[in-house]
Amino acid sequence: MVQKSALPLLRLNIALQTADGLTTYYLLHHGGAEVNPLVAALFPTLGIAATLMVAKAVGGALAAFLWYRHRSFHLSVRPLFVLTGLMDAVVSWNLVMVLLG
Repeated sequence: MVQKSALPLLRLNIALQTADGLTTYYLLHHGGAEVNPLVAALFPTLGIAATLMVAKAVGGALAAFLWYRHRSFHLSVRPLFVLTGLMDAVVSWNLVMVLLG
């Protein structure tokens, strides 16, 4: 079986992490609320922007780890696919909230 590169999936995930951070920041400054309790708990300590940057860096690092695991050990790309799909759903929801305003 030929393994296709998962690099485009990693790139998409990083783009979605960035879009999530930007749309979340926008929504928080326009009356929205963070639904992830771990992220929301860090707002008082780190501030909104720094907390979102840390959270997105952790998400990006997880995606990079899953990509590396797939590339180096020829393991399934499914976990990276699932993570990217979840990020797609989050960003889609954020964009709906931005549009509904």
